[in-house]
Amino acid sequence: MAVVLLLLGMIVATRAAADPVEVAATTRVDAAPERVFAALADFASWERIFGDVRVLRCELRDDGAQIRQTARLAGHAVTYSITATLHPDVWRLDVALDPNERNDLVVLRSTWQIDAQPGGGSRITLRVVAESGIAVPAFVERLAVAHTARRSVDELAASLDRGGVRSAHAGW
Repeated sequence: MAVVLLLLGMIVATRAAADPVEVAATTRVDAAPERVFAALADFASWERIFGDVRVLRCELRDDGAQIRQTARLAGHAVTYSITATLHPDVWRLDVALDPNERNDLVVLRSTWQIDAQPGGGSRITLRVVAESGIAVPAFVERLAVAHTARRSVDELAASLDRGGVRSAHAGW
């Protein structure tokens, strides 16, 4: 009986992974919000900032970019296309899968929000909604997405410390 309940629990947990996972990661940096936003707006620097990302194609637009990239997520190489939309008036970058392209992910929406902190510096928050499409238990998908979000925030913070970013968009 215990084995049957365990198997049923695993089936339910695996089926639950079909729902997108929502996570958030936050950190504080000494850099001003304008500098943090400039780092995110420099799409050509994403390979240097985010260690697991390889940009295959980047077409700049007035409000952001269309990007095709490969990333290592939970040990798997996934390729996908995103639309990155910049909102410089509120220091926000919205990212969404391009539905017109073939993607190895089922769902990916994320928002990078930069907020000025009293006394200087910035708070960086990354919110991610993702679904891999891989039949894994929901908690495994949540852990993988949370790990990736945390790592992305930490890598951006580290790149700001190194000073290795420049803006691809004039004025940002």
